[in-house]
Amino acid sequence: MTVPHFEQVDILNIIANFTEDMSHRSSLIIPFLNRSNDKTLCIIGQNPSDANEHHADKTLKYLEIFVYKNLPEYSRIIMLNLYSRIDTEKKSLSDLERTETYNELVKNIKENNDFLLVFGASKKDGAYNFHSKFDDIKAQLKEKKLFKINLKNSTEYPPHPGNPKITYSNLNYGINSFTI
Repeated sequence: MTVPHFEQVDILNIIANFTEDMSHRSSLIIPFLNRSNDKTLCIIGQNPSDANEHHADKTLKYLEIFVYKNLPEYSRIIMLNLYSRIDTEKKSLSDLERTETYNELVKNIKENNDFLLVFGASKKDGAYNFHSKFDDIKAQLKEKKLFKINLKNSTEYPPHPGNPKITYSNLNYGINSFTI
């Protein structure tokens, strides 16, 4: 389901990085309007939708609004994912990631310091093993500032905006540090 980007997103300067065949997205760089600093928040989710320069999806739009309203120190977000395959229904059994997209994930981890994790509690869904994939990049995130949406009484997983307490609309949560 496509939705428009949040009105405070600088749509003309969004950069969407897809593979040539458009079946993988390695990153989506989203600058905000009316922000004078140059601080970036990387957000790591499960796997991408087809959101791009022209449209968002409900997860991305929630995150755009959440960061803009609650974290004014950030002038842009970079949407990353544990897997790069565009497969919101988790039906793919192979080609879940490519070397080029993994390399861009690693590059973004090296080049940035602040990360909001939103990949949820799901350990495995079809061929996707989110906990194992997160384990693959944990060492690279060790010295970084990691955050999660602060759900009261939440477990240690980083909640996804689709969590029943958030339902893509509750912006009243702050962020907490996330320790690995």
